[in-house]
Amino acid sequence: MIVRIGAWLGWIVAALLLTPVWLDNSGYEGFRPEGGDIWLTATVFAVVAGLMLGFAYRAWRLVWVLALTAVSAAVHLGAVVLVYRYLIPVELSGGLPTVLVVVLPVVGAALGFGAGTLVRRPAGWASGGRWWVVVLLVAIGGVYAVTGFVRVGAEWATERFLPADASTATTLDLAAGRHAVYATYNDQPSPCVITDSRGGRVEVRQPTVEFTDNSDSVVTVLFGVFDLPRAERVRVDCPRTQIGSPPDVRGPLGRAIFWPIAVLVAIGALPGLLLAAGSLARRTKDTAAAGRRGR
Repeated sequence: MIVRIGAWLGWIVAALLLTPVWLDNSGYEGFRPEGGDIWLTATVFAVVAGLMLGFAYRAWRLVWVLALTAVSAAVHLGAVVLVYRYLIPVELSGGLPTVLVVVLPVVGAALGFGAGTLVRRPAGWASGGRWWVVVLLVAIGGVYAVTGFVRVGAEWATERFLPADASTATTLDLAAGRHAVYATYNDQPSPCVITDSRGGRVEVRQPTVEFTDNSDSVVTVLFGVFDLPRAERVRVDCPRTQIGSPPDVRGPLGRAIFWPIAVLVAIGALPGLLLAAGSLARRTKDTAAAGRRGR
């Protein structure tokens, strides 16, 4: 049951996570997608999912496969709108007609179903070591997708990265609040020490995932941020850096880039862990049933 639910709903989460990652990896440096690019990529992922679901569930009645694909495609469409309104606030205008975002995955499911009837599934393909390889790949892919989504999504949602008044001075009078340390991507300081007016060391917190201005020339990276409880003079011993206000990132991903790596890994690995749990539960149930029959 867990595997089936994961198949029909899990692809939606995977498509949402992988859409920005795919666009970022396939574009040039500094690429900022338009709404049509996002819709097209999201639809392609949905069609691929439809093909795979139709093929995997060819033993079901075709009408049920197509109906479930249509429902999941509609859920995916709504999820895309929500993600790019609240998590990665970007304009989604343009692109494919809305009806095609739902219809094309259903067509893909029909094609996958038809192809599946022509192919005989090898016995034991989803058991033993092969299945655990799938589980491991799902877990690793989930971690890659989650960290990539946070990184790319934060870059897309950034309205302003390096502030115009950023300073390279080694002594600064700063207001209370949060401040940022910026560096050139290929020339980051090591170490970076900031000292307050009483000689105490100020903690510089670095992002868990790499966060840059996504420039097509000299790339600037957010090296870290630090907080001052009160206005005071600080000494900056961070060679080749600039100090300024933090990037202006719309949505929650500006905070997510600082989440502990263990949290991001746990979220990404969750689908693989659920598959493993479902497989173990099914194996335990089958073993118990076999024991009862043997009595």
